[in-house]
Amino acid sequence: MHRVGRMTSWLGVIVTLVGIIAGFTLIKMGHDQHAKFFLMTVPIGFVLLLTGVVTAFLADDSGSPVKPPE
Repeated sequence: MHRVGRMTSWLGVIVTLVGIIAGFTLIKMGHDQHAKFFLMTVPIGFVLLLTGVVTAFLADDSGSPVKPPE
């Protein structure tokens, strides 16, 4: 589950960065409708980032004193 949290975090970072960069680039180029689409993906990326970070922290058992048997 820790790995899923890390992957979700990275996916959120990528979606957020692509949305911001593409959105503002398209605004400067004058393509407002396409820019709105990319800027609307930024909150989705932020939610993915937040979900991934919380999942990774809650699923991390590296600090627990008792390890489950293998």
